[in-house]
Amino acid sequence: GNTSNTATADFSEADPGGPTVKSASFSGSRITVKGKSFNGQLQLEINGVIVATKDNTSKKKLKINGDQTALNLRGGPNRIRVRKNGLWSNIELLNL
Repeated sequence: GNTSNTATADFSEADPGGPTVKSASFSGSRITVKGKSFNGQLQLEINGVIVATKDNTSKKKLKINGDQTALNLRGGPNRIRVRKNGLWSNIELLNL
């Protein structure tokens, strides 16, 4: 019947010109995301939910304070990505 063609999505690449996430870690009260092009107005998305908007000064690091619930973090793999100027980063997995 009415079926779509098979498509493959690659989430390992950022939007052209967007930020790039290299790693993420969580310490219990703070998430730290490392990458590049992190200076300016950023949004942090975790598991499909924007959990923070921040005017960031560092080009390589983003730090957001909050507990697991406030940051929408769950046990197991968590999808982390950053948005800058409407452009999304790649998706990085953070395993808790």
